[in-house]
Amino acid sequence: MTDSTPVIIKIDRSTIRRNPSAGSTTTMVAVMKYVDDNGTIRQHVREYGHEPEPEWLYEYIPTEVRCCECGGTFKHTELRDDYTYTEDDNEFWSSNVCPLCGTWDYCEVEYEKLTDALRAEAKEPKP
Repeated sequence: MTDSTPVIIKIDRSTIRRNPSAGSTTTMVAVMKYVDDNGTIRQHVREYGHEPEPEWLYEYIPTEVRCCECGGTFKHTELRDDYTYTEDDNEFWSSNVCPLCGTWDYCEVEYEKLTDALRAEAKEPKP
C-alpha cells in the first residue's frame, strides 16, 4: 500500500555554504596518536583517496514521514538502507526502508535539489 503524494525533504537554507575543500580528492586522517619517549604527542596520518569533494555543503530539514504500510511516523533521518540478492545474483537495493516495520519504499520521498534551493534563496527577500 503506497500513497502517491511524495514527501518533499527541504534543504535547510541556513546550512548552505561553500565547501573549502571543493574539488579535493584526498583526505588526511590521523589513524593513531601516541606519546614518544620524550613525552611528545605524535600521530600517524594516512592519506585516503576519494571522489572530488562537492562545491557546496548543506543539510536537510529533519522531516516527519509516515509509513504507508504500518502507519508509524518518524524523521526522514531514521530511514534505513537495505539490499538483497536473488537466486540468480541480481541485487536489489533501497535507501527508503521504514525503520519501524522494515517495509521497502514505503512511501515516495523526494529530496530538494540544491539548484532549486539556491534559486529560491535568490528570489526570497532578505530581512
